[in-house]
Amino acid sequence: MRTSLTHPLEIAEVQPFEDVGKVGLTFCPGKKQASAATGAWDRNLELDSKR
Repeated sequence: MRTSLTHPLEIAEVQPFEDVGKVGLTFCPGKKQASAATGAWDRNLELDSKR
């Protein structure tokens, strides 16, 4: 099972226009899914939000 500790969030940045703020994109923080196509997830929302 994948968790917040085994698979820490990676935050990608997108800047759609020059001289404009950036948007952060990441995997679903706190995801809980026992049977996903890619494997089970048991993320911790508190740990993910500290990233």
